[in-house]
Amino acid sequence: MDHQRSKTVLILDHSSFFARPSGVTFNVNVQNTDQQQQQQQQQQDQINNENTIGMKSLWTCVVECVLEYCRILFDIFEDDALITLIVTGIDQRDQSSCWNRYKNLSQCMDFFSGIQPPNERSTVNDDDLLKHSLNEGITALCTRSKKQNIPTDLDYTNSGHIILFSTFNRLFI
Repeated sequence: MDHQRSKTVLILDHSSFFARPSGVTFNVNVQNTDQQQQQQQQQQDQINNENTIGMKSLWTCVVECVLEYCRILFDIFEDDALITLIVTGIDQRDQSSCWNRYKNLSQCMDFFSGIQPPNERSTVNDDDLLKHSLNEGITALCTRSKKQNIPTDLDYTNSGHIILFSTFNRLFI
């Protein structure tokens, strides 16, 4: 894979479907500030072997998956990973710098920290948002990165991947 020409666009569907529980649970240890109460709670937890259990939403699982994928790309290609993130319904007008925006996992995490979980009730046509985001992804793939703008003797080729995390009931093309 030519890492200077191969790009990855990750599109995440922010529709109401992803507000659903995923079935993936996690334990939450509740900490008391009083040390004596904390020791009593730990003893009780050991006896009952119970903690407060939470359940991740599908959105949380998708974000974790995307972050892990980005981590792998950053580990393999270091500073040369060409990644852009698109979330349906989130305005991202500045596509001119889309290939320079995410250079490490912290920047990707910062992006997701500003996005609220999806609403359980759909307020807009999710299919239209998905079509718009796919259009943004195709536009991003057609946009040259800084390294691709450097003149070389080689013919310019542009390749890339769009990875879409979504669900839909019908084809809307």
